[in-house]
Amino acid sequence: MELMRPETLPTALQTSCQRLSLVPDQRLFRQGDRAKAVYILSEGRLRCCRSTAERQLMTLAVANTSQILGEEALFSDRYLTSAIADTPTQLLAYPIQALESAIAQFPELGAHLITLIGQKVQRLQTLLELRSNRSA
Repeated sequence: MELMRPETLPTALQTSCQRLSLVPDQRLFRQGDRAKAVYILSEGRLRCCRSTAERQLMTLAVANTSQILGEEALFSDRYLTSAIADTPTQLLAYPIQALESAIAQFPELGAHLITLIGQKVQRLQTLLELRSNRSA
């Protein structure tokens, strides 16, 4: 079971999955919006940003093809960041309730989701390490 390939998923999750298209600078969601879905990038690139106290957008990470976005929706009722398309972007949107129900029935789907989130954490750790190293 892979979230990038809806045809491999349980029927109920397949039918609830939506395909979305974004144009450059279009927001997928805003920081503080009600969390509705977890997203997988099929194609394109999105910036994950947070608003600073001065109301400036600070880019925390960039998501590319096959990466997960909005996974905080599984643990919070609000998105913690904003997601903004940098390029024409295609996504798969999995509604929270349908995804949680499928995970409860199919533990291998939960394992797949943990793998995607773990890969994202590793990428973010590498970026933090690179940012903290000062160049000569």
